Amino acid sequence: MKRLIIVLLTALMAGAASAIDINDFKACAEQGDQDCQLIVAMCYYNGNGTSKNLAHAMFWFEKAAEQGCMDAQTILGASYFNGEGVKQDYSIAFKWLLKAAEQGDAIAQTYTGDCYRMGYGTSKNYSKAIYWYDKAAAQGNQEAAEKVKPLKQLVEDIKNAQ
Repeated sequence: MKRLIIVLLTALMAGAASAIDINDFKACAEQGDQDCQLIVAMCYYNGNGTSKNLAHAMFWFEKAAEQGCMDAQTILGASYFNGEGVKQDYSIAFKWLLKAAEQGDAIAQTYTGDCYRMGYGTSKNYSKAIYWYDKAAAQGNQEAAEKVKPLKQLVEDIKNAQ
């Protein structure tokens, strides 16, 4: 079942699984299976096997995120960060993004760096922003690598000015 789930998630994230019947996964999602919850959320998010419905997608992403699903935490956090499908709320975004970042998700690590750099949903902290950008960059995240360089220079300039 896990292999099937991975194949389906890959197809859903690519938006290529238009033949999926969401009802095949809703029953196990309703019984609390986080993999099925993530699949149902992705179906609603992309409109695969059902009509696109961001409110339903966010409901299922949150169910999976609450069980520790890193992918759901990242998507839910990014959605709150950007105000996509939910009202923009940096505090909620930070909560979910940090959970996913701590599990090793490079996208969540980059967003977490953004939160610390800008003070979105948390206190502004350049050292923590650099930490998360460096973690994401070490995984090959180019966006994080580009953001960390000027931030490190800013911190160095601040130190030199004191």
